[in-house]
Amino acid sequence: MTDGFYRLVDVYGLMTLEQLARRCRIEGVATLMRELRGFEQEKAQQPAPGGAQALKSADDASALLWQGMPAARTAQAAHADAQA
Repeated sequence: MTDGFYRLVDVYGLMTLEQLARRCRIEGVATLMRELRGFEQEKAQQPAPGGAQALKSADDASALLWQGMPAARTAQAAHADAQA
């Protein structure tokens, strides 16, 4: 993940790293990306003291979720493929 996506944890404090990882697995990265962008848009509308913009409107944000197959399943699949 890029630092922009990690802002959900370290800059905005919307969740812990563990919560972020769990939600990515359960809800998908796209859901969390929409939540991030929605939060940024909402906060960008709120003026900071002195009339400045409260937050940078958006940072580059990307994340990839890779879930491997358990080793036993991988071996079974390889064996089945070899016999086919």
